[in-house]
Amino acid sequence: MRRVVSTCVVVAATLALITVGTAIGPAAAASKKPVKISGTVNVHGTKDVSTTASPTLSVALENFFFSPTFVKAKAGEVITLKLANKGNVPHTFTSDALGVDEQLSPGDTMTVDITVPAGGGAFVYHCDFHGSAGMKGAVFTKAGVKATDSAS
Repeated sequence: MRRVVSTCVVVAATLALITVGTAIGPAAAASKKPVKISGTVNVHGTKDVSTTASPTLSVALENFFFSPTFVKAKAGEVITLKLANKGNVPHTFTSDALGVDEQLSPGDTMTVDITVPAGGGAFVYHCDFHGSAGMKGAVFTKAGVKATDSAS
């Protein structure tokens, strides 16, 4: 009887570790930021368009994150962004560095072109309304650098 109880405890402990490990592992990986942005950032993926000629990228504005949150691009590249507000409140896609400031109501879509500064680096974009809640991301040319709000 004692052996059965011990076996059950070992099995339960093993299952608990597997469950906790599974829950922690993907969450930690999902929150990985390829560049440094100050404050809270709600991470929802990275897309690499750095090897694509004339890249076009769909970007969802949701409550309260951008998907993808990070975009790897080539310095000097013009990227066409297809913005779609999939949330239930207004959002903006704003960046002084990338020369864009667009507001979208729930359900709105719009297409904008941005030019990645020729000097490269990492450039923040955010929602004017929800940036402090983590609704920000970056276009970057090199991982590990600190993102800036300006092109200079």
